[in-house]
Amino acid sequence: GKVVKTEPRGFIEDMDSLPFPAYHLLPMHKYRSYGVYDSGKKTISMITARGCPFKCTYCCSSKLFGARWRCLSPKKTIEWIKKVVDEYGIDHIYFQDDEFTVNHERVMEICDWMIDNKLNLSWECLTRVSHVTPELLNRMSKAGCKSVLYGIESGYDEGLKLIRKAITLDQALNAIKWTQEAGMIAKASFILGFPWESKTEINKTIDFAIKMDADYSFFTILCPFPTTDVYEQIRSEALFVPGFNIDMYSAMPAADSLIRTRHLSSEELVQMMGHAYKRLYFRPKYLIKRILALKHYSELKRNIKSGISVLKFSIKSIRKKI
Repeated sequence: GKVVKTEPRGFIEDMDSLPFPAYHLLPMHKYRSYGVYDSGKKTISMITARGCPFKCTYCCSSKLFGARWRCLSPKKTIEWIKKVVDEYGIDHIYFQDDEFTVNHERVMEICDWMIDNKLNLSWECLTRVSHVTPELLNRMSKAGCKSVLYGIESGYDEGLKLIRKAITLDQALNAIKWTQEAGMIAKASFILGFPWESKTEINKTIDFAIKMDADYSFFTILCPFPTTDVYEQIRSEALFVPGFNIDMYSAMPAADSLIRTRHLSSEELVQMMGHAYKRLYFRPKYLIKRILALKHYSELKRNIKSGISVLKFSIKSIRKKI
C-alpha cells in the first residue's frame, strides 16, 4: 500500500520541543495492561505522533489533532523510551498513535535502536493495513513488538467506500497474515451499525472477520462523535435513540447503542454484536488455535477469564429485549 511521508523536518522539531509527561506525579508502579494482555509487566502508553491525513467518516481524530500528520523524531522517541525504562522500570509500552507506521524509515530507526541495545522491552501499536510490509513487521517483531491492532471497520467493499476508509479487503487479509507470520498477535477492530446497514451487511462484516482469522477481533456499535460526517448523517436521518443527549456518551454501557439504522433498531444492533462475538470466538477452530498458542499457565488463566467475560457479554447482548 501507499506509505504516507512525514512532514518537513522543521515540523517534526515542533513536536520534539514538547515536554515529557510528569511521570513523577503518578503511581507508575501500578500501571499494567488489561484483560487477556495483562502479563504483569509495568506498562505505559505513549503517543509519538498526532494528526491524520485520512478522512474516515466516523473518526474525529483529524478534527481534534488536524489533518497534517506530524511526529516526534526517532531521536526524541528513543530518548522518551530510555527515560521510562531507566527511571521507572517500564518493560511494556503501548504506542497509541493513530497510525504508528505512517513513516517506515522512522519506525525502522527506532526498531534498530531497540535491537542494538537488547532492551528487555515488549510493545504494541495501532496502524493501518495499508501501512505495513513484511519487512517492516519482521523488524518490529525482532525489536520486541508483540501485537498490532488494525482498524478495518467494515468487511465488505461498499462499506469501506462509504466510510472512506481508503483500504481494501485484500490489504486487510495480507496485513493480518504478515503480522502473524512475523510472530506477533494480529488484532482487528470492526464497527457495526452504519446508517445503511441491515443484517445482511453486518453479517458480511462478521463473515469477513471469521475469514480473516485474526488472533483477536473487536466489534463495537457505531458511536457517532460530534464533528464527524457520520454524526451529521445520523442526526439528519433521525437515527439517534429517543431522548438522545450528549451526556449519554459517557453513561452508555458497553452492551447498548445510541443509534439505530434505517433497517435495524438499537436493540437489534446490540443483538447482532452479541452474535458477532459468539460466532467468532466460540468456533472450535478458534478455540483450538488459542489453546495451542498458550505458553504459560498464567496465559491460560487470563484467557479463561476473558473468555468467560466475552461469553457473558454475548449472552447479555443476544437476550436484549426488542
